[in-house]
Amino acid sequence: MNMDPNFPRSRGFFAAKGFYIALALSLAAVGAAAYFVFFTVPAMTAPATDTADADTAATGETVETVDTATIPAPQESTPVMPEGEPQEAAPVVGTVGISVSAAEQTQPMEEIEPQVPMLRVAPLEGETVAAFSATQLQYNKTLADWRMHDGVDIAAEEGTHVLAASSGVVESVGKDDMMGVRVILSHADGYETCYANLGEEVFVNEGEYVSAGQVVGTVGTSSLAEAAEGAHLHFGVRCGGVAVDPQEYLGK
Repeated sequence: MNMDPNFPRSRGFFAAKGFYIALALSLAAVGAAAYFVFFTVPAMTAPATDTADADTAATGETVETVDTATIPAPQESTPVMPEGEPQEAAPVVGTVGISVSAAEQTQPMEEIEPQVPMLRVAPLEGETVAAFSATQLQYNKTLADWRMHDGVDIAAEEGTHVLAASSGVVESVGKDDMMGVRVILSHADGYETCYANLGEEVFVNEGEYVSAGQVVGTVGTSSLAEAAEGAHLHFGVRCGGVAVDPQEYLGK
């Protein structure tokens, strides 16, 4: 094997040269790291005012900044106690107010519509042959005695129509032993009207509503207690069960 006598010397030369090259690269790396720390980090931690300036440049609008260091801190105030003896505080009385809207103030009070008086008509036109008497006795030709008369007797031809004196409901239709065929009407004002000594033909039924002036029957001679008077209508009025003068009732 042919060996170069100068090989050991050349190997030592290259080994020394490589050491210096590695040292130079290490120094270069340290310098680059120091440059990055001292020159790039301050730029990354720039104050917020730089960002605001950048935003102003980008949008064209001025952004005002407030220096918090110039704002005074709030100070606590110490209450000043009045001189002299302490006094008890007066109690607070709550009040409740009621307000009325303008619409309610101008709204008129409810008007009460007046009721139309109940219409009353004469049940029959004719001569009164026996008047009403609640306090004085009258002579009865048929019974030949003196007695009270709780209605009026109006003479008319037999078969003449008898009218309802006022609107109401037919309370009863029947034949009384003494007064003959009879119809009784009940009215809303608390009155009752009686139509007696009628003919056999009656034009209303019990429970039926009738109007003032409606035909309820005809003049007859069915009353045994008043047969001597001939054909007539016995018309009576009661209020609360008490007989009243039919003439006054019709005149109201």
